[in-house]
Amino acid sequence: MNVFGQLIRAALESLGADPAAGTRGRVWYNTADSQPKLDNGAAVKKILIEGQARTDLAAGTADHVLINNGSGAMSSEAQLAISRGGTGAATAQDARNALLPTQTGHASEFLTTDGTNASWGNPPSAPTSSQELSNLGLAASVAANALTIALKQSDGSTNPNTGSSAVKIGFRSSTITSGAYNQRSVTGALSLVISSGSTLGHADGVSQYIYVYAIDNAGTVELAASSSLYDDGTRVTTTAEGGAGGADSSSAIYSTTARTDVPVRLIGRLTSSQATAGTWASAITQVSVVPFNSFPLSEVVVHTGNGHGSTNTAIRRFTTTQRNVGKSITYADSATNGASFTINENGIYAMSYSDSYSAGEVDFGISVNSSQLTTEIWGITAADVVVYGEQVTANRFGTVAATRYFKAGDVVRPHTNKVPNVTTSLVKFTIKRIA
Repeated sequence: MNVFGQLIRAALESLGADPAAGTRGRVWYNTADSQPKLDNGAAVKKILIEGQARTDLAAGTADHVLINNGSGAMSSEAQLAISRGGTGAATAQDARNALLPTQTGHASEFLTTDGTNASWGNPPSAPTSSQELSNLGLAASVAANALTIALKQSDGSTNPNTGSSAVKIGFRSSTITSGAYNQRSVTGALSLVISSGSTLGHADGVSQYIYVYAIDNAGTVELAASSSLYDDGTRVTTTAEGGAGGADSSSAIYSTTARTDVPVRLIGRLTSSQATAGTWASAITQVSVVPFNSFPLSEVVVHTGNGHGSTNTAIRRFTTTQRNVGKSITYADSATNGASFTINENGIYAMSYSDSYSAGEVDFGISVNSSQLTTEIWGITAADVVVYGEQVTANRFGTVAATRYFKAGDVVRPHTNKVPNVTTSLVKFTIKRIA
């Protein structure tokens, strides 16, 4: 490093002779003796730089800013001294002068003093954290109808490398009863391919999330992906993606190779909408790395009765979509099939359904995954009934409500006894993910 040139470029004064002392902190470059100088308020001091004549550093020299080239005596009056060589024994004076020496056998240690004696000590190791995700980025690309998810450095484009270019990830212990954690480093390219034909449980033309995970396979970091959220406070068992287009579950977590009971860490989220699920042709519309809201708002509210499906005759229809936000629920309503609400992500959902009949008593409720779509709700398989109720007086409204866990792929429907016929906006179905 050309220190003198750096000082000149910093627009410090260039003087042919030293001015009188008295302006504390003033720095200039003396062109006559080729020395940078410092005014300490009482006297002018030379700033001695590595590579200058060793005679300038003789013991007793009153210069205050010294950088030692590694040989010869160091002034006991130095306020800051940095050494990069030498084999002589370190002294207490070295430590008091803030000397940072190297010495045979102590090349990477700090020198400390108690005022009388000097001693060597190891510097503290870099801190780690169970929550650490450092220098981590993600990239996602589609080609040949496959999706590639790649771990990157924080710039989102450069592969991890060694040293400060490593990506570091904190994981829970692989021992389920242990409260310890491990910090793992990724120092090379790492990716996961979701093969052509693998849908991850997505539907055609629907914008849905893909959650990206790191897993700790006995110290080696691998990538995994799922359409569902997993708890990274526990361990997971992954399913091999397979490479043949068979990764079609919305609840499984997929990695290149199947792993059993490995620590997992959520690191990112992708947003994808493919015209044909499993044909990865459209670019990923959003790539996010944590932190982000793991439970973004998802809610569908529909109202105004519109009869029943012509094929699914016990499934109610609606005219108006009041609210449809988020990606956890997909709403569909057709003249043949009636209304359906498909769950895209595992979670707890709250729902309510209000309906009425103009000519007396009516039974209605909410079913899940029922195949008896022409059967009155009171007659379907009990396990498929989420909630059941009735209206007992003509033109009055009844309401049913439930809160329960659904898994990705579940299909929820407003299920009746085929006769509710009121068409006001008070006929309403609401479903919302709450956890």
